[in-house]
Amino acid sequence: MSNGENGLELGGGYAKPRGYDTLGSFMSSFPETAIFRRFGALSAQDLLLRQAELADLEEELRFYQQEDRDSRHVDRERYAVSWDTLKQSVDEDAKDGNDSSQLKTLLIIREKLKDYQDALIRHRQTADLQRPVPGQVKALNEWMERPSMGNVFLQGVDRNLWRDPDFDDLASLAPPPVESNPTNGYTLALIQLYNKLVRIYNSLPWKPIFVRKIYPLKPICAPNLSLLAGSIYTY
Repeated sequence: MSNGENGLELGGGYAKPRGYDTLGSFMSSFPETAIFRRFGALSAQDLLLRQAELADLEEELRFYQQEDRDSRHVDRERYAVSWDTLKQSVDEDAKDGNDSSQLKTLLIIREKLKDYQDALIRHRQTADLQRPVPGQVKALNEWMERPSMGNVFLQGVDRNLWRDPDFDDLASLAPPPVESNPTNGYTLALIQLYNKLVRIYNSLPWKPIFVRKIYPLKPICAPNLSLLAGSIYTY
């Protein structure tokens, strides 16, 4: 098997590699393979920048509030205790001496603060997502690379996301509950034993005729194992 210009060479023919649509459909059918990057560092950096922006706006607001309190103006002195007076500071017919800087800054902060808090909650929720087990990532990668299965070969900077994974930055939307479900553990052990026997069988210089006639022995991997155990594992 070799990479060709238009696909993968398979016995003289070519199977065009598939992409995001095939991978997305597979993840939808087998949620255990829905493994994505958290982009934790980028998310934290975004929060830091939003935080810095809000801190700057907060300092501006405190400055305007103090100026209004010290203004000796009948309306501006009441901004801190009367929303109606503060709200009217932007009106075209506001009395001379009114200053709308405090209200305008408050309205900017309101929008920025909402976005910041939403981002903060999303960051926390993403951080709480469980990491995938190595078997999940390996099984997904094997399915993608096998021409007889996914034959998915991405060409962008994300092409090695599952091949050379950073597990600390990966999130699994459906992690296998091995600890909480002993059946999955037993199934995994059985599959591993079966695959070990298959490797031994395939290494034999001769094959028993009755086995060849019954069924050609092949290792079990995703998605077959998902159907058996309810979770993606690999040998």
